[in-house]
Amino acid sequence: MPQGALAQNGTKTKTRRKTQQRTVQTKDAILEAALLEFADHGYEGASLRRIGEQAGINHRLIQHHFGCKEMLWQATARHVLGQLERRLSDRAKGLAGVREAEFLRLIFREFVLFSAECPALNRFMLQANYSPERMDWFIDNILNASELAPLTLIARAQKAGIFIAGDPARLHYLFIGAATSIFAFGTEFKQVTGHDPYDEQIINEHIDMLESIFMKATANSEGTS
Repeated sequence: MPQGALAQNGTKTKTRRKTQQRTVQTKDAILEAALLEFADHGYEGASLRRIGEQAGINHRLIQHHFGCKEMLWQATARHVLGQLERRLSDRAKGLAGVREAEFLRLIFREFVLFSAECPALNRFMLQANYSPERMDWFIDNILNASELAPLTLIARAQKAGIFIAGDPARLHYLFIGAATSIFAFGTEFKQVTGHDPYDEQIINEHIDMLESIFMKATANSEGTS
């Protein structure tokens, strides 16, 4: 192949890669903006125009990349829960060989840390509960597909003897509420208590309190942080 043709092909390849990278960046920006919009306004109140403004794009690009509003909501759910799943999965891989009780304690801790870093997830899920059809989709396509979902982890922790006794399903909701509420209602928490819920010391104290409520004393020994 002539040198000029090789150079032209190389240029086309670089251009294509840059275009693909911009597409990924644009989609990520849309999904992050959509997460905040759905979390703050719910599905019915969410505005594609506001999402576009927040993402710094023309809102018509949202339809180009995701189609309709319903598909955007589903993509947003997959996006943020995928982040959580990868976070827990990466932590689990790093804990290979750790005994079951300590493994589970540290996975629960990682869940709380992620909740502090992404409080919009908690508000997103609260809003989703007002829409039975979206919750049906969420349960079928995301919740039941995860081996590291809190409900599954609670059952495992009970079997390992480190989680309090009780119906795992109800304990699931008790734990989620207790673990995430100070982040989901961060502004209120700060105004009432005078403490920043995202301060590292407050987060660690919050995790310690959760462990004292939900976990047995054996979960605190021989720790790996």
